[in-house]
Amino acid sequence: MTSTVARFTRLIWMCSGLGCALAVAAAPPSITETVKSRARQRVDYGYNAGISIGLINAEGRDYFSYGRLNFEDPAPVNERTIFEIGSVTKVFTSLLLADAVARGEVGFDQSVQSLLPIDFPIPSGTPEISLVHLATHRSGLPNNPSNLCLDEPYRVFECLGEMALRQFLSGYALPRQPGETWEYSNLGMGLLGFTLAHRFNQTYEQLLRERLLEPMGMKDTQLEIPAALSARVATGHNGVLERPPFRMASLGGRAKSAPPSPICSLSLPTNWAFKPTRSRRPWRKPAAHEGLRLNPGSNRDSAGGWSIYQVDA
Repeated sequence: MTSTVARFTRLIWMCSGLGCALAVAAAPPSITETVKSRARQRVDYGYNAGISIGLINAEGRDYFSYGRLNFEDPAPVNERTIFEIGSVTKVFTSLLLADAVARGEVGFDQSVQSLLPIDFPIPSGTPEISLVHLATHRSGLPNNPSNLCLDEPYRVFECLGEMALRQFLSGYALPRQPGETWEYSNLGMGLLGFTLAHRFNQTYEQLLRERLLEPMGMKDTQLEIPAALSARVATGHNGVLERPPFRMASLGGRAKSAPPSPICSLSLPTNWAFKPTRSRRPWRKPAAHEGLRLNPGSNRDSAGGWSIYQVDA
């Protein structure tokens, strides 16, 4: 079957949840031949121009790459290829929040309104929308605002600056109370990045670079790719057609990153993101934030930008 959906083509960087979850394993990681074979098939069948896979644990890293930068460019992808990582950027935003909480600069339960100008229109609710509501998609805000730039489908967020954000939020009524239930929200996570940047009187990019990327040696992770790195950038595709990168600069942007960036092994230790009931997880104290478990009996949870699924072994 060759439909638009079936042939949706992406250039993928995979830092698998398994790789993160095995951060305490004794043996170095090894990408299986089955995984490599599946990657080759996707490229050979034309579903993807190129795929780069990284598996990371405390003992080392393993990479496998196959294909090329785009359908017209014979240059191969490798472990140094830079991919747009899309919503993985939400993990960065949530880490900025966790870092600020660890420093005692903000609180998870602190209201968003308290960190923004008094005239900034945050929709009212009981309780007020807090930072942790934004980070776990429980704020009551929608996935996207209604005043996006719809003229160009891949630049829909570019016009969403502070003025447009104020305009939308000033007329939006929450359909339910904050914390009541989960709804994925690009807007909410963007508002979190905006709020943190305002709290520290910096741009989101400045804050991200100062507090996360530079301390962790993630020099190849950028919001805007400099000319010196442009030859390493993979082209995104929709089907066989190239598409420009999504941009959301005013509310945090979308990062581009090369696989060597140690996101899993350094940013998300297993006792934080993948052990949600452990008391050492800094995302919450068990008594204070037990509500982070989304639905009783559900196999899905949320932790600081990550969606966590429980699967049968």
